[in-house]
Amino acid sequence: MGIPTVLDRVIQQAIAQILGARVDSTFSEYSYGFRPRRSAHQAVRKVRSYIVDGYRVAVGVDLRQFFDRVDHDVLMHYVGRHVRDKRVMALIGKYLRAGFSKDGRLHQTRRGVPQGGPLSPLLANILLHELDRELEKRGHRFARYADDFIIMVKSQRAGERVLASIQRFLERKLKLQVNEDKSRVVPASGCEFLGFVFRGKKIRWSEKAFLAFKRRIRELTGRSWFVPMRVRLHKLAQYLRGWMTIRQDRRIGRPFGRPEGAAQGWAESTTSASRNTTDRCRNWITGCVAGCGCATGNSGATAAPRRETCASSACRCVPRLLWV
Repeated sequence: MGIPTVLDRVIQQAIAQILGARVDSTFSEYSYGFRPRRSAHQAVRKVRSYIVDGYRVAVGVDLRQFFDRVDHDVLMHYVGRHVRDKRVMALIGKYLRAGFSKDGRLHQTRRGVPQGGPLSPLLANILLHELDRELEKRGHRFARYADDFIIMVKSQRAGERVLASIQRFLERKLKLQVNEDKSRVVPASGCEFLGFVFRGKKIRWSEKAFLAFKRRIRELTGRSWFVPMRVRLHKLAQYLRGWMTIRQDRRIGRPFGRPEGAAQGWAESTTSASRNTTDRCRNWITGCVAGCGCATGNSGATAAPRRETCASSACRCVPRLLWV
């Protein structure tokens, strides 16, 4: 992780905006990470469409410490295809080799892309676009979100063959290291992608992601964290909104119960001394989204706030967190 200074962040953002607008149209349609009007939900739904079409074996390739192991020469070679101005190329190179400060000492960076800056995701997409082109040339069904990608095939044997060939391509041409312990070929029902799992034709939150969510809720609501209640609620609301932005989709089921249950349960268990705060926290409520066809939903907008979710067994709504 490398956090740039304010001035460096402004300059990197300017480069990313100009360069991103130029190169985004050249990226693969199966690349979904850090691109305008694209999301993790789209990547997950694309994988589900492959499963529906009969591609029910997943090839999961894990890149070992991707952002820390990017070869600068390889990266700059592909960046040079889009940037003709040598001054901009030199500036990008300086950011890659700027080093980092730890314990008051400056350490050099001979490889890797520092995370935390606006330019890093774009550089990662430029490099991994070569992987996308190779997969498209071979006719593979795949989806990629930043350095997380999955390839869908029809048989175990085909998956093992694809894994071996893609590993050779990554290591020889892009100089990236594959984590052989985590890379595997498994049935679609046994793979996890971006915190989701696939059960037949259905998408579910992975148990690992949900347990991490509950663990974070316990940290934010624990009695050992001695902060004012207003600060606690602010942090809790931030985390819940962010988590639901990533996970919330009406086509994605929730096999582990409502995610806001942990927070709402904590709110109702707080002491009477914080009754006013408790009343505010109880306003994390659910409402049916538009178009579900249930009695609670209404057309064109989220339904009015309610304490209960829709009673209809056919309702496919997901919880919508509201801060009142």
